[in-house]
Amino acid sequence: MRLGRPCRYQCRDQYQERRRNAGVRAWRPRGYPVGEASTPARRLTATRRESLRPPGRGGVQQSLDRQGRQTSGDTTALFEKFSKDFFDLIVVDECHRGSAKDNSNWRKILDHFDSAVKIGLTATPISEKDADTYEYFGRPVYEYSLRNGIDDGFLAPYRVRRVNINIDVEGWEPQPGQLDNYGNLIPEREYNQPDFEKTMLIKERTEVAAQYLTDLLHETGRMNKTVVFCVDSDHASRMRIALHNLNRDLSRQYGGDYVVRVTSRDGDPGLAHLDEFKKVDSDAPVIAVTSRLLSTGVDMPMVRNVVIFRPIGSTTEFKQIVGRGTRLFPDKDKFSFDIIDFVYATRKFNDPEFDGPPVRRYEVKIDDDGHAVENAEDDLTDEHSHVAEPHVDYEEQEGGILDPAEEMSDDELISTLTTRARKYYVDGQDVFIWNDTLYVMDDDSGRPKMIEYRVFAGDRVRKLNLSPMELRGQWARAGSRSTILRTLEEQGVDFKVLAEQMSDHDADPLDLLLAAAWEFPAMTRRERARRVRREHREFLESFAEDAREILELILDKYIEHGPVELRPTVLTLPPLRDLGSPSELAVRFGGGEKLREILDRLGEHVYDAA
Repeated sequence: MRLGRPCRYQCRDQYQERRRNAGVRAWRPRGYPVGEASTPARRLTATRRESLRPPGRGGVQQSLDRQGRQTSGDTTALFEKFSKDFFDLIVVDECHRGSAKDNSNWRKILDHFDSAVKIGLTATPISEKDADTYEYFGRPVYEYSLRNGIDDGFLAPYRVRRVNINIDVEGWEPQPGQLDNYGNLIPEREYNQPDFEKTMLIKERTEVAAQYLTDLLHETGRMNKTVVFCVDSDHASRMRIALHNLNRDLSRQYGGDYVVRVTSRDGDPGLAHLDEFKKVDSDAPVIAVTSRLLSTGVDMPMVRNVVIFRPIGSTTEFKQIVGRGTRLFPDKDKFSFDIIDFVYATRKFNDPEFDGPPVRRYEVKIDDDGHAVENAEDDLTDEHSHVAEPHVDYEEQEGGILDPAEEMSDDELISTLTTRARKYYVDGQDVFIWNDTLYVMDDDSGRPKMIEYRVFAGDRVRKLNLSPMELRGQWARAGSRSTILRTLEEQGVDFKVLAEQMSDHDADPLDLLLAAAWEFPAMTRRERARRVRREHREFLESFAEDAREILELILDKYIEHGPVELRPTVLTLPPLRDLGSPSELAVRFGGGEKLREILDRLGEHVYDAA
């Protein structure tokens, strides 16, 4: 951003001053006119305002370039019909794209409106030969990292599950003379992870990954929206089929749309699936399998699982993929998300570029009068943006003359190139999950670190600054229990994951917390309900038979689903709703307020066991 004074002040002051001078009302969505002007400098006639109204929100630059060209006999771009000072402020989201390129149509539009303040927003700045975010917009006036967003509560924290497949770890070699499924001779060599799905396609590898993901969703929630990134459209298709076959019940329930492929090859049907997938209130699709289409520029707030099943070349691309899960959505209890990594892509969390040094670093020197006199740039692109390659060992030989007789014929050359590009399809191989490891974020570094999830959850519980007795007391009351649950979920504690890691799905969440934080022995929900019926029988028998019937049913619901049933809303669920409306059932206890008090007392009896 090339301005005479720092952007943060120039942008604010200049924009506000122009708005006051022009009498412009606040900008409204979808490109409505900016309003009547109060000075000749910004006054527009009604005819001009209607014909030159700014295009809809989100498509300003594209529309300004195209609309004029659609007029018969008029090759002038629409933006050229606007005066150069028409816009006061231009905000460019994802400014690392076309706007950063020297010869792009977008750059022409920005250059035309040369008097406007231009603000570029990007999570992934670039510094390349013909596209340099810093060269055009200048040094950043504000930076905000992923870790900042998570720490400040604006973005969702994540857990990482690294999953190793045996052939990815050990490699795979064909038998001498082995043919693939189509009769092609497989070259004899060792095939490793970079080869899979590019030159060597082993059916069982995709099926094993699909089985692992299906099992995980059974543990954590089969309706949790999930994005799977595959190598290409073909790989995405085979992954979709494998997941469909493993989830036939839900596929039938949702008309085949439980798992869908969304790639550039899928055209309008794929985009229709994407529109439904993005909606926060849609039931299906639940799993979207793609290659690159969903890696950037798509807002998917309900995504709880980001599955990486293809190698990631750049840190920029990795950031974009991780970003698909970082949206918080408290209204649907989305406070965190999981990254399931089959290809060790999450090692890029350790890359200096990830929440580390920018692509270009600036050093501003100040003279004795306090003025900036030099802006020294240190371009970090060459050092950090390339993958390190091993040095090639070679032995120098004597020179000679090329023998034309040894040159390959065209047919041989074509055959060689075809062999290199050929994909080999193989099945019937022994493929299995070698191991999987759960990582959580390190509070100090903001990077994933391997830690037993029980230890992580226990640390979060102790940070509540409650004794075991105080925790149990607050957990007994529905209101304070809800507060504790929300606090822990915001800090990345997932009770389904904790139950899975502790191999105790029948325990009350309170018992999981007590065991994780203080190593208390866990009780099952059935044991707690049994103790209430045995040790607090007088409490239950103090109610009339019709009221006691309700409490007994609530205890049964608690055994099945946990403390979520110890709330008045349980009256809306079967079999309680079959006994009458919530207000009718509350009358048996003396009204709604009295019912809430009694449920809190029931909770105290449930949780007073040691």
